[in-house]
Amino acid sequence: MQYKFQYDFDKLSNDTYQGGKCMNKKEESKQKNRSMEKGNTQEEQVNWKTLELAMKQGGSSREQADSSELKLSNETVQQIFDKVFKKLLTLSGRAVISLINGLFDTDYPLDSQITYNWTEFEDEKMKRRLADTILTINGRHSYHLEAQVTNDHRIVFRVFDYGYGHALHNRVRQDDRYVLRFPRPVVIYLYYEGQVPDEYTLTLEFDEGRDFYQYKVPVVKLPELSAEDLNRRKMVILIPFHLLKLKKWLKQGKVTEETLRKLIYDDIIGNINENRQLGNISPEDAMKLKRYTRLLGDYLYAKLQGEGLEVLRDMTDESFMTDVDIFFEGYHAQERALEEKDKALKEQDEALREKDKALKEQDKALKEQDKTLKEQDKTLKEKDETIREKDQTIRAQKNTADRKLVMQVCRNHEKGKSPEAIAEDLIESIDVVQRICDIRNSLGDGCDPEQVLAKYLESA
Repeated sequence: MQYKFQYDFDKLSNDTYQGGKCMNKKEESKQKNRSMEKGNTQEEQVNWKTLELAMKQGGSSREQADSSELKLSNETVQQIFDKVFKKLLTLSGRAVISLINGLFDTDYPLDSQITYNWTEFEDEKMKRRLADTILTINGRHSYHLEAQVTNDHRIVFRVFDYGYGHALHNRVRQDDRYVLRFPRPVVIYLYYEGQVPDEYTLTLEFDEGRDFYQYKVPVVKLPELSAEDLNRRKMVILIPFHLLKLKKWLKQGKVTEETLRKLIYDDIIGNINENRQLGNISPEDAMKLKRYTRLLGDYLYAKLQGEGLEVLRDMTDESFMTDVDIFFEGYHAQERALEEKDKALKEQDEALREKDKALKEQDKALKEQDKTLKEQDKTLKEKDETIREKDQTIRAQKNTADRKLVMQVCRNHEKGKSPEAIAEDLIESIDVVQRICDIRNSLGDGCDPEQVLAKYLESA
């Protein structure tokens, strides 16, 4: 299904953008007044206090909701589904990421960060519509989920509307140009009658028809997906809407206790319990899914009068709102909190053990280093002692040789030999012999050779 859609983007900076067209302030004021009048009329059709109470309690309020209050208009039914759908999108991060991966064929880790774009537009109606439908994963990629229960060929305009508003609010400036990043959209038909396309296409025409862009919105048809399909794609948080199968069965007159039991116990409750056991959803998720199923069953199938309605209510009483469920919800929450605390203590203890191990290894390394240094110091001391001993030996040997030389020179010099003759006889340097002879001459004839030796050693 394709549509041509033209915008005058030059006006968008000065006019208010809404509903696929640009409005000036007068037109905006008129439309708000019309919306208020229409809203007052719609509000008379349903006791919203009863509905809000049921939403807060996670179930229906049978005493406050009689059969007249349950005769809701199509638009009110859409609002109820919209509320439940948005509530489901606020389940655990694991469950919501699994839904995103199943719808858009992505593979985000289940602990990815989810940002809910709560305030996207100044227009109050659009704010409520977008509160839980545009999600940003890990601060980078955004996804727009739009739920429908009636055929609406205009949905593509609304999806584009919201996508543009989100992109405009989060516009990025790069140098001298702006970039608008639209979220990836999908329309989820929770129920429909007649024909619904597999994809909506909106043709954007630019530059007087010289350039075109095909804005495409894929469609997911929940009635065509079995409980096994939802399991395989890990989109179990949509399972409460399988109750809508009753609408078709009601028209065909095929609603029996057996069909109700199979739908509720096998397709809905069974799959919720199975996914909880597999860890795809948390125990709290499972409780909420059962309660929202109960809420939808009570408010949307009031036409099941008599025995049929009682069978449905008995099943939901038995399966969705038991005291055991409520007990286990609190019990599992406390158990998880204790597990998280125990995990944190174990991690802290492990960190302390690792730190203690590292300190012990460091101490061991320091001891080894100290041992090595002591051994090196001991070796150096031993080498130093050896050098000192060698030095003493060398000095002793030199002193002995010097004494012998001085004594020989003194004896020969006393006999009247010249220094040259003495040096030749002793085969010694003439300079050394001359110096010894000069010392003896300075001390005078008949001096003690020991005095000559002392003077010689001092001058050496």
